[in-house]
Amino acid sequence: VALRAVTAGEWVVDSIDAVDEATGALYFSASKDTPLERHLYRTFLWGASASAGEAERLTEAPGWHDVAVSVEKDTFADLYSSSSSPVTLDLASLRDRSARQRNVLGLSDARMNLFSGKLAQPEFLQVPTSDGKHTLMSMLYRPDPERFGPGPHATIVMVYGGPQVQRVRNTWNATANMRAQWYRSLGLAVLQTDNRGSARRGRAFEGAIHMRLGHVEVEDQKAAVARAVELGVTDPSRVGVHGWSYGGDMALMMLFKAP
Repeated sequence: VALRAVTAGEWVVDSIDAVDEATGALYFSASKDTPLERHLYRTFLWGASASAGEAERLTEAPGWHDVAVSVEKDTFADLYSSSSSPVTLDLASLRDRSARQRNVLGLSDARMNLFSGKLAQPEFLQVPTSDGKHTLMSMLYRPDPERFGPGPHATIVMVYGGPQVQRVRNTWNATANMRAQWYRSLGLAVLQTDNRGSARRGRAFEGAIHMRLGHVEVEDQKAAVARAVELGVTDPSRVGVHGWSYGGDMALMMLFKAP
């Protein structure tokens, strides 16, 4: 049996979700289109459709998708959300693309009306690292301009920054981050960045902190703050930092290295 690459590209495979032995189809979840999201893809291990690097995206809506493929490999359950859309559950066909989707669960809780107009979606930013080798993903929450003006504002950097964790994602949790929304209600901007060492960005990005903890992470957080300053959102003389666990260590390192 000749070995070959099944996929190609600078992105991460999160899981193998199913293999259809009858057709050679391999279903997997990955960050192929953007590290901010997770989608279900299909490629083929054998047969006429097999071609290295080719992968068809099966989940259409933007955001983060958790899927379960049926035993028959003809349907999948799709639980997904985005920063603009609360959690939704669909059943989708893998065979008939013209009638692929049936909604099972959508948000219908009237209590969500209490949050109408109060939960601001974060702005997703791309920030180059200081050495220009990587692009960081950040979320920026701006205070209500009608109450607090256009800025610049005092800013809280919410940080974790450790391995095997990704905080910046296009999910409903990003918008329903009550700590960030509370800071916003006080007139503070909030910035959250996945520095080098964070998950789902590949070996080079994640391995940058190997045997060098507390160095490039701080530089990356500084780069994100500098970007928020450039945008006129952040007052560089009024920046605080908040974190716990590895983020607690990061908060201290940032205070020591970038006061």
